[in-house]
Amino acid sequence: MHRAAYLFFGLSFASQTLLQADAPIRPVCVEKDGIQRIEYHTGENLIARSADTAPAGVELKFPGAEWTPVRFRAKTERDGVMELGPEKIGALTLRWRLVQKTPSLVERTLEVTADAAQQFTAAFPLDLAIEGEVSSFSGPVVKRTVFGTERSRPQKETFPVAMAHLPDRVFGIVADSPGFWENRCDVLVSPTPERRIAIMTGDGSDPYPIFIKKQIPGQKGGEDARDHYQYQMSGWQSLAAGETRRYTTWVFASPARTHYDRQVAMHLAVANAKGWNSSVLEAILRNTSLYLLRRNLMRDENDRPRDGEYIFISGMGYGWKQWVSTGIYSALGLDDPEVTAEAQRAVFWNRMDYEDNAQYYLIWAALAKRAGGTLNDALVHRAYEFIRKHEKDGAYIPPPLENATHPKGWKTYMDVLHYDDDDAPASNQGFHCGALMAAKELGLPVTEEDIQRAMAAYQRMFNAKLGFMPTSMKQQDILGQDVFYGATLTYAVFGRKVLTDEQVLRHYHTSEKVKSPYGLRVISQADGSLLPGHNGIYCFGGSWFFCDSGNYLLAGAHGLPADEVDTRLIERIKLELVRYPGFSEDINTVTGEPHGNKPYADYSAYVWLRKEIRRRLGQTGLDPVGAAIDAHLGVVRENGVLRLEPSLAERSDRNGPLPSATLKPAPELVLPAGDQKHSVDANNPAHWEGDTLHVFMSGGGIPKPLTKRATGSDLFHLGNAIESRINNDDVFHHGRWGRWIEATHKDDKSGNLYGWYHNEPGDCCPQLKRSFALTEPRIGALVSRANGKTWTDLGFILQAPPQSVDCGTKNRFFAGGNGDFSVLLDARKEYFYFFFSSYWGETEQQGIGVARMSYADRDAPAGKVFKWHNGRWAEPGDGGRLTPVFPAKRSWHQSDPDVFWGPSIHFNTHLNRYVILMNRAQDTSWKQEGIYVTFNSDLSNPSGWTEPQKIHSSGDWYPQIIGIGKGETDKRAGRKARFFLKGRSAWEILFLAPGERE
Repeated sequence: MHRAAYLFFGLSFASQTLLQADAPIRPVCVEKDGIQRIEYHTGENLIARSADTAPAGVELKFPGAEWTPVRFRAKTERDGVMELGPEKIGALTLRWRLVQKTPSLVERTLEVTADAAQQFTAAFPLDLAIEGEVSSFSGPVVKRTVFGTERSRPQKETFPVAMAHLPDRVFGIVADSPGFWENRCDVLVSPTPERRIAIMTGDGSDPYPIFIKKQIPGQKGGEDARDHYQYQMSGWQSLAAGETRRYTTWVFASPARTHYDRQVAMHLAVANAKGWNSSVLEAILRNTSLYLLRRNLMRDENDRPRDGEYIFISGMGYGWKQWVSTGIYSALGLDDPEVTAEAQRAVFWNRMDYEDNAQYYLIWAALAKRAGGTLNDALVHRAYEFIRKHEKDGAYIPPPLENATHPKGWKTYMDVLHYDDDDAPASNQGFHCGALMAAKELGLPVTEEDIQRAMAAYQRMFNAKLGFMPTSMKQQDILGQDVFYGATLTYAVFGRKVLTDEQVLRHYHTSEKVKSPYGLRVISQADGSLLPGHNGIYCFGGSWFFCDSGNYLLAGAHGLPADEVDTRLIERIKLELVRYPGFSEDINTVTGEPHGNKPYADYSAYVWLRKEIRRRLGQTGLDPVGAAIDAHLGVVRENGVLRLEPSLAERSDRNGPLPSATLKPAPELVLPAGDQKHSVDANNPAHWEGDTLHVFMSGGGIPKPLTKRATGSDLFHLGNAIESRINNDDVFHHGRWGRWIEATHKDDKSGNLYGWYHNEPGDCCPQLKRSFALTEPRIGALVSRANGKTWTDLGFILQAPPQSVDCGTKNRFFAGGNGDFSVLLDARKEYFYFFFSSYWGETEQQGIGVARMSYADRDAPAGKVFKWHNGRWAEPGDGGRLTPVFPAKRSWHQSDPDVFWGPSIHFNTHLNRYVILMNRAQDTSWKQEGIYVTFNSDLSNPSGWTEPQKIHSSGDWYPQIIGIGKGETDKRAGRKARFFLKGRSAWEILFLAPGERE
């Protein structure tokens, strides 16, 4: 029997095509020489082999000794559960339990019981039998690395997972919360030659102290506004005599095409194991709370342990301390009664006497009492006395914090924002109303009149003239977006509205008009712009998910239609999920980049808030928001289990490991367009004819722009430019305002050169009688049988619909139209793809559009181009609608547009991907916020373009690359190329593949 089994396991993993589509994985136990060995299989294929160092997948280490294998001899199987052991090693007795939770998920639990006090650490390795990359949660790992889950470690991860992956699937091992393992959890990721991934319960290091220092004015290194914290840590588990502890890990498998998919797969594995799997959104948020749970190892100033077994930390960067706000939000999110009770016990007074922490504590206490918990009556009374002491006419006026680094700071959750000592911040007041309701429920001397007085103070803060809730009673003209989440929590807990419907809905509508493309700014000027000195991150104008979602949830409670609430929540959640499947502390409202701690625990409360508010509003059935995020990430739920189907994802593979593009200074290179009067004002197409490079440059302005052609042996040796003529130039120079040739294609078979031009016809809004008339650009086609010396016009092929202009525009140049573009033929020579800028009147039609034309129609293109719209190439190029690849964030026709435009595309041979460079406009004169790059592996997939990444600040118009090697042009380049703006290059651009270094 043993011989036959090992012949089977000796089969090579010869073909990845043998893997089944749903990526099952199962443990196989084989006895050899009386020892139980565990291997993992998918179908008939071996994924992880049994190694002599850990035949069943468990190793043990004691202080002063080397790792030793745990060799289990006994095995029992009952009701689908396999149990190995018991096995005694020294003072420890071990049992190893394996359960097939789903076809793609195996739960393994090591139970350890100590006969005498003992230190040890355990490892749970998988020795890989497959080739392919290995990774941690953050990305691929190229050399042996041990990651810790504590911030002092040189390499750290919040999510303790190690993965091995083939091109279309992932296999991994993930641990339970470090909080259940005394905060000792490490992840080994080791590629070839070792090819091992493992979870460890500690690294066996000697004891060491961990400090969080108090902030003291004039001194560096302080982290906490209130206290100095100390901990004692080591790399060992410690069991007392008679104590038992369990360590759970999960082995999982899933289809996965990108690293983003792998991250989602990990979340689904844990959620399926834990049972919080109504949606991937619930999985991500509750997992975040789980993995930011910590054992409370805090010691007081007398080096004595603090009360409470557990705490929740906001993020790894904050260390092992718990704000009251983080405690209640994370506890609501995780929804574990034992952990919740212990985390509340861990709260002590010095964490409560500033900002809004006392209010949070009272609300948390009311929830704990409802759940049958035991309260700290002394702290409850002290918190109540504190908030009443600092109340004036119903308004909570937070006291200054002694020794704060700024005397006006530390008044609200957004701690670095400044408020006068006699001011009442609006963000606190919603919690204050809820805290009084909680105090009344707890039997404290609060009357209904007290609650009504607090509500009236809150309502008095509203700025009726500007239509929003300001940041505070005194700062009436400053728009706040942290002003409602206290009211949202209060409504969810107590079912009471503390503001009027009109106030909440007016604030909502005002905020939606002025919000940034990346969410609501936590604080801003009345028009939504940043306050002086703010930069769009953190408390300085960043977007915080619980503020934004709180506003939308509260608006729903005050009468905003449910569909609109759902739409806003879905939009905002998708912003969080762009870079990775997790929620960051805040989003930079200038760039869209995640900022601060990633992930951030407090947002897990959304799961509970959403559920409670839907219940109070009588909303039943499947949550539309969760369903939409499932579809967005390609997650389906069947038979009570979540699984990933990447092919169904509405998002693309935008967030796999991405290439990068970096600019580096280089000697100036200027295309020879001529004198300043005829400087470049468009993309500059190029092609090779034998050993000669031809480059076209259009410029010179209206009404008679010129296209010139320069030739040379390479990009650095171009001769003087000469004019390139089009057969009907005279017509265009009288009323049609000329043409700018922006794209070309040299046909290998016929030798013809095909070109496409941007045209700006005469005044489209003559009634305005502007000195500089508005126009609506369009795109036409050309062919040359003289290598570009002369051209024949083939007519217009891409235009916006008639009557789609906006003559009320604030834009200086365009009232509508389609133009400023580039063109590329696909590798199969089936279609030309047009990437163009859409300027027409409707905002939803603005941004970067895409259309295509059959290669066979190149000589008669009129009417043969079709725009991408609603998932199909069906709208006519001449007058059809479109679905932008990158939609406008704010309309071209506002005074402060936020729109990508001017795409220039090439195929990068080094990356084996398509690359687009784009401008981003920010005012009516087209001042550029920056230059951006985006990538796609499939030209035919408009939704496959990655989120644009900024590579250059401000800058001029028309960014493009031109390759520097033989055969390279504006349409094809390699690892290095020259980067141009309006025909001038002072930079080299370097393209690097994911994980590649210079």
